Amino acid sequence: MVLAYNVNIVGLKELQDKFKKMPENLQKEVRGVIEDGAKTFVRFAQRDAPVNKGKYGGNLRLGISYGQLIADKTHTTFEVVSNAHYSAYLEWGTITKVKVPAELAAYASQFKGKGLRKTGGIYPHPYFFRQIPLIKKQLENDIKDISSRL
Repeated sequence: MVLAYNVNIVGLKELQDKFKKMPENLQKEVRGVIEDGAKTFVRFAQRDAPVNKGKYGGNLRLGISYGQLIADKTHTTFEVVSNAHYSAYLEWGTITKVKVPAELAAYASQFKGKGLRKTGGIYPHPYFFRQIPLIKKQLENDIKDISSRL
């Protein structure tokens, strides 16, 4: 399973209406700000990802990336992912040590395993979703600055 996140911007509908009316140079600037936000998210998640010196050493960090969603006609949608098959287990822990924020409970439930229960599990090592508040605030401020020039 892959962890993925898309940032929703407060006032997105209003921004989309403004975006369609923006001059091309400002549209390009908004796209750049959003892509920079995705890059920053990746960099911070890679920095905070735990590194195992054993068999999978560094795979978690190497599997964190972003990409532009092709279906988006405005070219402003980017997705950040963590591709390691154990990403969710490191993010939220396992068995008796699971700790999932309430706002992510529905999303996290898809990663629930059968739980072999030979041990008490592993403690959570949040590295991915902890980036949301910082990146979201950065994006909202940068886009607000651009839209104020209209």
